[in-house]
Amino acid sequence: MSLEEDGKLLRSFMLKEKHEDPEANFITDFKCYGPVYPYTNELITKYPISTLEGKKVLSVTSSGDHILFSVLKGATDITGFDINRFCKYYSALKIAMIKHYDYNKFMKKIDKLTSNKCYLYHSRDRQYNEFKEIFEDNSPFLTEDEILFFEYFLKLYKSIDYEMYLDFFELCPYLKTNISYFDKDNFKMIKRNLNECDIKYIDCGIDKLNNGLTDRYDVIFSSNILDRMTRIVGKNANKLLTKLSKLLVSGGVLYDYSFLSNIKHTEEHKKYDIRTIEVREHTYDTIDTVNFVSSFTKK
Repeated sequence: MSLEEDGKLLRSFMLKEKHEDPEANFITDFKCYGPVYPYTNELITKYPISTLEGKKVLSVTSSGDHILFSVLKGATDITGFDINRFCKYYSALKIAMIKHYDYNKFMKKIDKLTSNKCYLYHSRDRQYNEFKEIFEDNSPFLTEDEILFFEYFLKLYKSIDYEMYLDFFELCPYLKTNISYFDKDNFKMIKRNLNECDIKYIDCGIDKLNNGLTDRYDVIFSSNILDRMTRIVGKNANKLLTKLSKLLVSGGVLYDYSFLSNIKHTEEHKKYDIRTIEVREHTYDTIDTVNFVSSFTKK
């Protein structure tokens, strides 16, 4: 899809107009445009991965945090995919901020960019000016299309009468300990590694990846899509798993994240070497978060 079409989707989104979804699917409830996640809500730092050096990675784009986790672990050839057209622009801006700012300034700026609480008490002009400053600071690290998208974003925001920041970012819980670049040493490592990275983005739902990709990957991060497909849409994930496995090299691994339950093994799963681990995080005084990460290794 072109930048021009992305602009039309952005206008429809910000003006709350209806727009036909060219990527409508029955896999998940996500659409081709909508709010973006500011951060991952997965316990991503608990993934059982020591290194991705020399690995070719295909990852959901979303907040960009799986991509940045891959960068931290040494991957240099990374392709992000997402049905939501806005995710690639936000991911690119976050990466530009890491390249440009030092750790302390990044932490201040990313909080200003994503904190709804902050903007509840600020005037629209201040919201606009703060975002404009972040964008202009980091535009040297963006592509021409990314610059044009954010310029149009600012133009629309200036002309409409509602709180854009309360709509553009999806409200979701997250823990700072699970955001890889919130750790100062990790931030420095990611900043260095980004100099060697080739990060590409494709506009595509997970069910249509096989239609346009000819490359094969060592690692696929599907986030919680298979889990969401099963729990929310009520679909069987086996066919999708079979399609995704065709994008893996022999011995390649797909990582699936589940928020609620361990994986239910079926005949289809016997084609893979499956390992599932519990990942726990102490979130509040009396609550532990218990999720599951499953790795499907292609035999």
